[in-house]
Amino acid sequence: MFFFISSLLVVIFAFLTPVSLSFPVVAIVGAIIGIYRIRKKPKTTLLKMAAFIFVLGLMAAILNMVYYGLPIIGDVDMIGQP
Repeated sequence: MFFFISSLLVVIFAFLTPVSLSFPVVAIVGAIIGIYRIRKKPKTTLLKMAAFIFVLGLMAAILNMVYYGLPIIGDVDMIGQP
């Protein structure tokens, strides 16, 4: 049950990217730790669902980070230009 709730938190953090760019970093780290810890447990249906949600949260965090982060990085190059 702990892994299922934490996988949902990873998805929530992944979609909070417009608020701050630190949220997807937390989601990526949480997903990697969660997937690593699930691998060491005996497989149940709930753990398989949690692992799937962790992977979805990881993909959403990476995509949101690219979508919202790249324009910000591109604007940094324009500092000082007329």
